Amino acid sequence: MREERETCGVPSGIRLVNLLRERLTEIMDRERANRNSIHLYCTGPYWVAFERSAYQLHRAFPDSETTPLRLFAYPFP
Repeated sequence: MREERETCGVPSGIRLVNLLRERLTEIMDRERANRNSIHLYCTGPYWVAFERSAYQLHRAFPDSETTPLRLFAYPFP
């Protein structure tokens, strides 16, 4: 509850940067093992998915808005 109050006025872009800074390794480890799930992360008014979750989400909802981002810490093979 306290964390929710503290981030209430924080813009979603800043929330995304904080999420990546604090949990990127955990997220990428989860995605590496992901075979059939969609993991979503809230960044305020937006939800984001990474790697295999993003692919599964795009397959399930092909008309949804997709914005690809490149993470330099994890370059595309």
